[in-house]
Amino acid sequence: MRQSIRVAAAVVLISLALTACGQSDPVPPATVSDSAGAEQTDSVEMAGEVAEESVEPTETRSPTSTASPLPSPTITSTSTPVPPRISVSVNTNCRSGPGTNFAFLGVLGVGEQAEIAGRSEVPGYWYIVNPDDDQGYCWLWGEFAETDGDTASLPVYTPEPTPTPQVGFDVWFHGIANCSYGDVAIFAIRNAGAQRLWSGYVTVYEVGTGERLYGPARERHPFAESDPACPPGHGNELYPGEVLYIHTPLDPSPPGSSGYAEITLCSADHQGGDCVTKIGYFYIP
Repeated sequence: MRQSIRVAAAVVLISLALTACGQSDPVPPATVSDSAGAEQTDSVEMAGEVAEESVEPTETRSPTSTASPLPSPTITSTSTPVPPRISVSVNTNCRSGPGTNFAFLGVLGVGEQAEIAGRSEVPGYWYIVNPDDDQGYCWLWGEFAETDGDTASLPVYTPEPTPTPQVGFDVWFHGIANCSYGDVAIFAIRNAGAQRLWSGYVTVYEVGTGERLYGPARERHPFAESDPACPPGHGNELYPGEVLYIHTPLDPSPPGSSGYAEITLCSADHQGGDCVTKIGYFYIP
């Protein structure tokens, strides 16, 4: 009996052992060959590189510019350049061209300034804004002139050809003479036209006050041959190219002041024919 029990117990133990063997850990996979292992390793390493690149934090860098460097800013001045100006120490006529045979257009007086518009091809002249007409221009003789500012960059102007007017003259102040009847202003007159001058009239004013110092004196032949002449001995005609003198008494003659004479000369007797008027400035010492 006991032997039967032992046999049965042994059978049970053997069955339990076999059942336990069937429930053990699974067999590990087969080991791959070296070549296969190498291929597996490369794939993993490559996969690792991609993963690292995909998760690597992006570094913040300043962008590199390929454009040319920007130029330095140009500062634009809002101020307008001051044009050069001109003044004179003696009242100076301003004409339509650089010469005394051109028409009188104005005068630049002592103490005045005018804007210089250009230089002249003719030495000694400046092209300026007309001091008596700021909308026009004229040519100023530079003998008694002084400039202020940059004149080197001014444009150079070419004057029109020298005109030959039918009736014309040049006038310039010749001096003050003292005659028995008082002081006399003497003006030199050159006939710059193509016709002789026969008659004319003169009026003299003081510049500062506008007071009339002489005239209007209408004379048939106002030209004197001598300088000075007390009396002047008027009665001569003035032919083209000739120079004679006109004497104008000054009453009163305020010393230390400036005056001007309006001189009208005509091609016929008794202020007839073609007439031309010009202005001559002078200083009373």
